Amino acid sequence: MDYIVPVIVTVVVLFACYLIFRTWTTNYVIVDTIKDGKTNDIYQNKLPVSVNRPAGIEFSYTGWLRIDDFAYRIGLQKVIFVKGSADLNTACPALVIDANTNTLLVKIDTYGAQETIPIVSVPARKWLHIAISVGQESVDVYVDGILYAHHILTQLPKQNSSSVLTSPDGGFAGRIVRLEYHPQALTVGDVLSKASEQPPTGDEKDQSFPQYFDMSWFTLRD
Repeated sequence: MDYIVPVIVTVVVLFACYLIFRTWTTNYVIVDTIKDGKTNDIYQNKLPVSVNRPAGIEFSYTGWLRIDDFAYRIGLQKVIFVKGSADLNTACPALVIDANTNTLLVKIDTYGAQETIPIVSVPARKWLHIAISVGQESVDVYVDGILYAHHILTQLPKQNSSSVLTSPDGGFAGRIVRLEYHPQALTVGDVLSKASEQPPTGDEKDQSFPQYFDMSWFTLRD
């Protein structure tokens, strides 16, 4: 009977490792099918906070986005999604369209202040894959699988327990699809793999839009 205790301990340890691994590798789909950017929605399921790795806090968001009209609600910031509040007083993170320009803003709360990372010269009527990977000390922003910005945070990211809101307060003129949360930082390979998939939009045959990986706008940015 002496062997029973070690067997039980081994089973418990393996089960605990399985639960940890499952948490690390689970993706949470916030928006699965194509969604109108003017339609407000709240993701009701509770998202787990970051899986803290040896390097500290880590989490990511990925998704496909198309903006049809930057003049819609001109003069106001348009929230695409935010984990926090619609007024952006709480945002960790948020993806927002600038009030007056064709610039996307990634906002993230820290224990010091809210920090903003701009993505300039965003084209209209083109599907883009956006990835936001947050670490203990920095945020990496990818556009179509390519690293756009590596932003060093001044303080640690300040996570919150709020729901994820998509398109609050009138949202934006466009669409979003396959928005996912990952409770870990994604590698360059992870992001590129997701960006390499064609977005499930239903309009892939519409030739009026540029190819998904037409990056001329990206290379010409300031």
